[in-house]
Amino acid sequence: MEPLFPTAPDRGPLNVRPLNSAEHATVCALARSLEVFDRQASRRSALRAHVASRIAQRAGIPIQDRVDAITGALLSEIGILLTHVRPVGDIDVAADPASAVLAATMLDRMPGLGGTSDAIRHQYERWDGSGGPHGSRGPTIPLAARLVAVSATLVGQLVGQQMPNWTARRRRVEELAGTALDPDLSAAAIVELESGPDITQAVSLDQALADLDQYLQADHDSPIDALVSMDAVIRAAGRTDKVLFAIAQQAHRALGADRVS
Repeated sequence: MEPLFPTAPDRGPLNVRPLNSAEHATVCALARSLEVFDRQASRRSALRAHVASRIAQRAGIPIQDRVDAITGALLSEIGILLTHVRPVGDIDVAADPASAVLAATMLDRMPGLGGTSDAIRHQYERWDGSGGPHGSRGPTIPLAARLVAVSATLVGQLVGQQMPNWTARRRRVEELAGTALDPDLSAAAIVELESGPDITQAVSLDQALADLDQYLQADHDSPIDALVSMDAVIRAAGRTDKVLFAIAQQAHRALGADRVS
């Protein structure tokens, strides 16, 4: 299919890198926090982020919207840390957008993640305007949020260690295209699903975060600067012990240290 945005890079090298090291570190710390607290939600989020990335490449989504969608998919269930309510529903089931709004409000307090926040806040808006929290419709829904909704619907909830029933999930995307889901992004998702087996493979959080590295801005921030910026994670979240553990893991990676105390 032709890219939806023909002026945007399709599968070639990226020439825009919108994540600085502090923003990237914050996303990683929060994603690790979710992994510590709820491995199933983390597994689901990693696969959704992978699928969102593949659909975005297929459709030629602009880089900034692409990054907002990938990080939005990674962190869309971060509200679990605050509410202990799991799982967050897909767009094709009765979903209360309150948890998404709570997660988005948490991210609003973190510099540079406004696009991620919008992608999460509006993921339950529906193409026909019957969703929430604001009843937005069609292209007035942020593009990244529309992409998160398509990827979440395609992946579904997952059961245990099983992978999605891709035939059933594809059918569900087709059913919702044009009512709940962006019809063009739905078509791109189906084309990408048919393009090869690698989109249907299990994806770990490590792999999902490694994929995000390609969008990291080549700036001069030191690892220490990035780690210090993550105090926003502590201020925004209620589960401080879990978050500190995740930040320690991220510090270990960023500093290349043998251990972190």
